[in-house]
Amino acid sequence: QSYQLVVYRDGFEPGLLQFDYTALGPSRPLEISLQASECILLEGRIEIGQTSNGISDARVRLESTNCSIPPIELRTDQSGWYQVCLPRSCQFKIHVKAVGYADQQSQFNTTATRMERLRADLQLVARQGEDHGIMA
Repeated sequence: QSYQLVVYRDGFEPGLLQFDYTALGPSRPLEISLQASECILLEGRIEIGQTSNGISDARVRLESTNCSIPPIELRTDQSGWYQVCLPRSCQFKIHVKAVGYADQQSQFNTTATRMERLRADLQLVARQGEDHGIMA
């Protein structure tokens, strides 16, 4: 049998993979790389302090300081990761909030980069009196 697999994701060009399926399995590895469409992929992880523990369900808000786009709000996954496609040539403030942690913010821009991906990791500190199971 011959198959054609098409993958769609907001902010990316559709990915296409054609393969044959035989008794030995697929004729090629089933991997698709999506290319960003006129945007830069921002990805990052929200972590507890200097540990490698991610914070799930943290609220991430991105506000542009020079482009007229509405604020973008998203939440981290169970491992603390987030991902969003942002327009080029913009400056952003990133605000992160999570229950039990002090808010954190940072700035970055998509102006002077030729990269297709940017990384913005932030570390949050537990509010005083809340340890979230961290052993000293």
